[in-house]
Amino acid sequence: LLYGQVQVLVMNNKPGQHPEFEALRQRVAAGDAGDTFAAKAALYISFLDNPGTVTDPAPDLPEPDDLNNPGDRPGSQVRKQTCDVISLLRHAAPLSSYYLFMEDDFQVCPYALRALQYALTKASSAPHLAHWIALRASYGMNGIVMRNEDLPALDDFLWQHITVKPPDLLWVEFLIRQPLPGSDHDTGRPLSMADKPVPVGSRRPFVVYKYNLMAHLGTISSFAVRPDRPAWPGCYASMNKVWSLQTVERFALRCRLLDDLSPCPARSMPQGAKPAEPWLKMPLDWPLAAGLLPGQPARSPRLSVAPRTPRLPRREEASEGQQQQQQALEQHGEQQQQKQEMRPGGWGVP
Repeated sequence: LLYGQVQVLVMNNKPGQHPEFEALRQRVAAGDAGDTFAAKAALYISFLDNPGTVTDPAPDLPEPDDLNNPGDRPGSQVRKQTCDVISLLRHAAPLSSYYLFMEDDFQVCPYALRALQYALTKASSAPHLAHWIALRASYGMNGIVMRNEDLPALDDFLWQHITVKPPDLLWVEFLIRQPLPGSDHDTGRPLSMADKPVPVGSRRPFVVYKYNLMAHLGTISSFAVRPDRPAWPGCYASMNKVWSLQTVERFALRCRLLDDLSPCPARSMPQGAKPAEPWLKMPLDWPLAAGLLPGQPARSPRLSVAPRTPRLPRREEASEGQQQQQQALEQHGEQQQQKQEMRPGGWGVP
């Protein structure tokens, strides 16, 4: 379904100093017969070197103490990361309609692209999520989808505040200052941290998918000084319990029984009203989604819909035989549904 519609940009932020990057680029370019990996990579992956046009504007600032830094002031290494992010955003902005942030120490979970395509389609169709600013399906500066038309504004915000906070925290400051078009807070100019956050009701929705779609690789940080921290969530873990995310970035707990995207519609609807989008809840089997460890055999993906009980005339109008048949069918349907819900790895995805 996504053939020819996805392009992966791999940027080398240390040109000439990354032999693994160069070896992989040469392997894909060579396209040797029988190298199926290289053949697939050539269809989707673009390798590029960071042009080095975005550089630290304050290289002489003193380094912060990573263990005593309540204001999260970024050091030179973090500011370099922000420059790298800006470089990639500027390259990617004109290439597509959507942009997905990915870090090099994450792997994509099984069927993540299908789930992400579903979440994007749903977010773009739901009236209460109109004008969404971004969709998050993982943690860190990773698993975030934005419309490319919004990338220049983020680029500008990151550059303005590069000495204030790390890029993943600046990202949160950016999204809470994005007003709905035409609202009283829509000034028509780019906003900065000098502006107050926009109230939720007047803010462009920030959508969070219920499940984590990317898994962190390894436990060693790229920074030398890091205190002990909790384990990272794995594939299809709840996005409500990611310890590293701020509250605004987590899946809203109140939505867990209502929807798989948050923010979700109000629990109650006027009598007789129908939802704008008839999203059906279907039990879905994701390999490795039930906590299976890497290396264990994955089950074949299967989309299974709970059996629907055939409709008969209303009970008061049905004959005794029809009533018995209806009761038998209902009992069978309940039994099948119970089996479906008890199957390991079953996920109820609207």
